[in-house]
Amino acid sequence: MAEIKVKGVGLIEVDNDKAKELEKLKRQQGEGTLSPSTWIKAGKWSGIIGDIIGVVVTPETDYNDDKFTKDGKEFIMSRQAILGMPPTERAKRLGMFKVIYSCATENFGPVPKEILDQAYEIQKMFFEDNPNRCACEPFLFKDIIPNQQSSIPKVLMGGFRVAERYVNEDKRCSRLGY
Repeated sequence: MAEIKVKGVGLIEVDNDKAKELEKLKRQQGEGTLSPSTWIKAGKWSGIIGDIIGVVVTPETDYNDDKFTKDGKEFIMSRQAILGMPPTERAKRLGMFKVIYSCATENFGPVPKEILDQAYEIQKMFFEDNPNRCACEPFLFKDIIPNQQSSIPKVLMGGFRVAERYVNEDKRCSRLGY
């Protein structure tokens, strides 16, 4: 559904086709090829085109339940494959640590081997203690990341948000037994 804003009335829902038609009419009115006093009917409202203040067309989405179900199943299958690995193999998956390291230090080059080795040990211990988890808690890496910036640019905060979402989803799945 789309919406139109009408003087003295407020928002009125109309279908997308009608909203597109009204957009076209408003454009014509703006160009001077259509009189503002032209009478129209839109949804439950009827009045003159000049009373319409704005038209908001809802973008058509490609929503598909099957796709979301399929993606969810793929995520669960991927998670179960990771859980099938021994803690030593799971600990070798250092991608999330590398994102956190890069965002915390603003260093996007390779992570030094000694720091990767420490991250591996932290993850190995974490996965031994938490066999139903796929993602290590990021706060455990705090002590091994040197030169942490006190003020992190907003663009780099996105890396932390991605890690946080992944860890939260991992906790949720662990709690639900997936």
